[in-house]
Amino acid sequence: MLGRPEETFPLVEKAIRLSPHDSNLGEWYLSIGIAWFMMNQLEEAIVWLRRSTEANPELGINYSALAPAPVALRVAMRKPEPPCRRTCACTRS
Repeated sequence: MLGRPEETFPLVEKAIRLSPHDSNLGEWYLSIGIAWFMMNQLEEAIVWLRRSTEANPELGINYSALAPAPVALRVAMRKPEPPCRRTCACTRS
């Protein structure tokens, strides 16, 4: 990926097309999931990271990559608090 996650998709898709029953399919899905994660497309990242764990449940890095994704998605969907919320009397009741 080297900081260019968008370049991952055509390369990995070609690898999967050439060898759809590859024993490393979970790793290919992992690469796609991480690329989506790097592009801040968290819902899509979760889909592909889950596929990676299903394709190769014995590969621990799949779970390490998947674990923070739902939390990141929830954080991304929250509305930011005003910066003065805790310190300013203007927002206290």
